[in-house]
Amino acid sequence: MCNVRSRGLNDCVFSLCVQRDGAPLPKGRHSIHGGNITIENLRKTDFGYYHCVASNEVATIVTTTHLVVEGTQPHSPYNVTANASETAVTLQWLPGYSGGPDYKQDYTIWYKEPGMTEWSRIPVTPSGSTQVTINRLTPDTTYEFQVVGKNALGDGMLSKVISIRTLAVPLTVAKKTSPAPPVTELPPPPSDGPKPGPPRNLSITEVRNGFVISWQAPLERAHLVRYYVIHYKTDGIWRTLNKAQIRAEDTSYLVKSLVGGRTYYFRVVAYSLKSFENSEEIKFPVPARVKHKAITAGVVGGLLFFIVAIILSVCAVKICNKRKRRKHEKAYNMVACRITDARNGGQIPGTSQVPLKKITGEELASC
Repeated sequence: MCNVRSRGLNDCVFSLCVQRDGAPLPKGRHSIHGGNITIENLRKTDFGYYHCVASNEVATIVTTTHLVVEGTQPHSPYNVTANASETAVTLQWLPGYSGGPDYKQDYTIWYKEPGMTEWSRIPVTPSGSTQVTINRLTPDTTYEFQVVGKNALGDGMLSKVISIRTLAVPLTVAKKTSPAPPVTELPPPPSDGPKPGPPRNLSITEVRNGFVISWQAPLERAHLVRYYVIHYKTDGIWRTLNKAQIRAEDTSYLVKSLVGGRTYYFRVVAYSLKSFENSEEIKFPVPARVKHKAITAGVVGGLLFFIVAIILSVCAVKICNKRKRRKHEKAYNMVACRITDARNGGQIPGTSQVPLKKITGEELASC
């Protein structure tokens, strides 16, 4: 603001203006009278350096004052710089105003790949440090970083976004060596590449047909996860629970065969292309009633099978007896008809005369 003209000693006319570094004067909340500037209803954004400039055709004089607004959240860090390697980035910055001499300032790093919507967050340790190295990044990949300060009043303003690309892994020429002996066991998974974050909130819930192991995707570097594997143990040896790999988008697994009364330990392992990360280990004692429930189910199933077998046997006997009775009745009717025709001297048309066999009363009764 440089529209004030004043007359000094010896009728010397000069111009007086007030300037602020990097921002305009507070609109509607400031006034200038006789070389004094007044700002009303102070806000956090009024913090900064103000310059009073008096000039004429002979000389220019500048006086600077620093306006400090205490009791606020930290101001944004500035001069953020970065250095990258294949799988890590080191950040450095200058701290913004902490909010007052009584406030201690800590920092958090926000970072993500371009195009991703969610930011990963890493607190800076030790407290108050203005440098941090972020590891387990993907080679030859661009990342965006921001730094934010925090004091007892809350989070401050974010710094400007800085982008940096990690270095590509250098190509190496394989040397000719003698053939290696055959491998009888699978080697351990490689752990020299970028790691995903650990799976979190691992839990086990009993359902009607077994137990469901569930977890949440990693909070950091979840995009690196290719698949999950569940490990369990009841003694000192970890074993793999799932036969096939669990897809990255799946976060639960049904287990049907846990022994009642036994204590299990579980963990979920997130695998990336070249590395892995374990979740926290949880302990789960299987209720003893599960074992009794299995025994009861087996007994009830056996009884039901036995009852069904008896019913089927009775039905089969009845059906056989019914068929026998119908067969005997049919034979009896045929014999009775022939005897009647013979006594009446009749003959069935279209049939030859066949002498009748003499049937005794015992044979007739047996039919």
